[in-house]
Amino acid sequence: MSVLDLIRRCAEVPSFSSYEERLHPVILDFAKKLPGVRCAKVAARNLAIWTRAAPDAFPVAITAHLDKINHLGRDSTGKLPFRRSDDELIGQLDDAVGVGLCLRLLERLCKRSEIALYVLLSEMEEGHGLSRTPRLLRAGGKGLHHGIGAERLSAWLKARAVVPKLLLTFDPTPLFRGERGIAVYSEHWRLNGIAPTPELVERTELAVRMLEELHPALVRRNNGNDYLVYGREFNADGKSHVPSLAIEPAIFPCHAMPERVFIRDILDVEHLAFAFLTRLAGMRRWLV
Repeated sequence: MSVLDLIRRCAEVPSFSSYEERLHPVILDFAKKLPGVRCAKVAARNLAIWTRAAPDAFPVAITAHLDKINHLGRDSTGKLPFRRSDDELIGQLDDAVGVGLCLRLLERLCKRSEIALYVLLSEMEEGHGLSRTPRLLRAGGKGLHHGIGAERLSAWLKARAVVPKLLLTFDPTPLFRGERGIAVYSEHWRLNGIAPTPELVERTELAVRMLEELHPALVRRNNGNDYLVYGREFNADGKSHVPSLAIEPAIFPCHAMPERVFIRDILDVEHLAFAFLTRLAGMRRWLV
């Protein structure tokens, strides 16, 4: 299935913050049809999906968030508006774009036994509802905080003694202000408060340079999303040195409706991420 069709399916579901489970059936119906793929629900409303791989496979995690900001001002279980023009997807695309990209890459990579792929789909990446409209959240958002889903998924991986060699998040960026573009967020330690080791800085720089070789128009930026949480959770101990990056196609407006994302940017991100992950697996020793 094309990445654009997957994004449409995800964008139409009203998986507002604290109601992320509404998107689970779409994802699980797709993932469970793929060969060698296993799925788990991770408390409370997160999903982990992983592939069958060789014992010495290169472990990487790709991530996106399931929750959407509730722009309706009320709850709804009906389909959210979505349309496609010649150049853009138009609808509630943060982070349907990221989930669609993760699922498409899962489909393309699930038969590559040299890659142990983990897909982490998180609840509560958006802090908007908690800070501005808690009445729209389940139980008023009690017991929740921004980034709790990424924290829970990180703990789930650690409990299984899985430490990815790299984490790659997909989430659209507002930084291009209506123009086309793709950004890479990489220096998470500037925003999440950890002290990076020299090894982490070196490995992150190598990863970004590889991405830039594959897509020279890539723009380096830093901004907030789950890549900060994953970077903190896997590097706070100063022992693992796991790069946590985000690849971000432009979105405009952001956190307002209707959101628009350029089709060409989405297809470029899919191509870039696939080329990067397959090349990375072939060069697995560079991050050991």
